[in-house]
Amino acid sequence: MRNPERPYIETWKALAEEKLQWGASGRWRQRDFSYLSEKIYNETSTLISVSTLKRICRSDFGGTPHPGTLDALARFLGFEDWPEFRKAQDAQAGGPGGGHPEEAGGDDAGRAGGRRRLIFTALAIIPAAAVAVYFAARPGGDSCGE
Repeated sequence: MRNPERPYIETWKALAEEKLQWGASGRWRQRDFSYLSEKIYNETSTLISVSTLKRICRSDFGGTPHPGTLDALARFLGFEDWPEFRKAQDAQAGGPGGGHPEEAGGDDAGRAGGRRRLIFTALAIIPAAAVAVYFAARPGGDSCGE
């Protein structure tokens, strides 16, 4: 099962690397993560442990960090919280879930979700249309009880 936050975490890493100008996070050392922890604390008043930052920055990290951790990561980049960060990334990528098909479980899952919406919409519209046609076609349909 894919972590729906992973694409956003990857985007966060890229933006943090750009902000910090320390190079790729995969090459950071213990002292870099320690300094990052301090910087995040100084800017957000939220302490994120060095080990948590290391796990988040590993490319094979499959877990989902605590919501408070995600909020602190987003605030470090100037966003109000993690949901605002996600919305900004989606908007930049061209719409909800825009650049992140993994959020919906992949491209096939996105198409399946669209088909489900279409089916549910049709199931709502067809009976309503049938009722309208029934009342319009019956004798004296325009009389409204007169």
